[in-house]
Formats: sequence, structure tokens, C-alpha cells
Amino acid sequence: MYEVGIEASEDISQEEIDGLKNLYDTPVGTIPMEREKGLDMSFLSMPPDMAKNLFSVEVIKKTRLYLDLEVTDIEFISVEAGKLVAKVVVSRGE
Repeated sequence: MYEVGIEASEDISQEEIDGLKNLYDTPVGTIPMEREKGLDMSFLSMPPDMAKNLFSVEVIKKTRLYLDLEVTDIEFISVEAGKLVAKVVVSRGE
């Protein structure tokens, strides 16, 4: 399992933050008519270092694609056996 916290710059609306939460909590392939929306959860079965890398790539790519926001940092707070806890920092971009 994994958990994601979001830190956003002041110019990002609550609606956009809710959209990020929804995007990060949705497994890819589960939304009818939008099968590509969501995150590929295959990182959950990987070793910790690989899981962090795959998660980061997926979050950066999907955040830019679906919400037109930039991920400026991803901090992994905890990586235990079977659990990944991350803080994603987003901004409007330039």
C-alpha cells in the first residue's frame, strides 16, 4: 500500500488539489472511457528503490498530463516493507 501527501503553492486551487488526490488514488485502467487516467500501481510490488523511481516517474508524468501542474519535489517520508509514504510538492510551473 502507499500514501501520498500533497503540498501545493498558494496559486493552486482546492479543486486542483482534490484532482491530484483523485489522480494519485486511482489505479490506471479503472475509469471507463479514460482507462489511461490514474497511476500504474505496479510499483507496489517492486523493491523500495525501484518503487520510489517508478512512482516518481508516474506521478510527474500524469500530473503534467492531466492537471497541467509541475511536480517540483517528491520526498519519501517512509519506505517500509509493503508501504510507501510520499510527499508530492506541486506548483503552477512557469
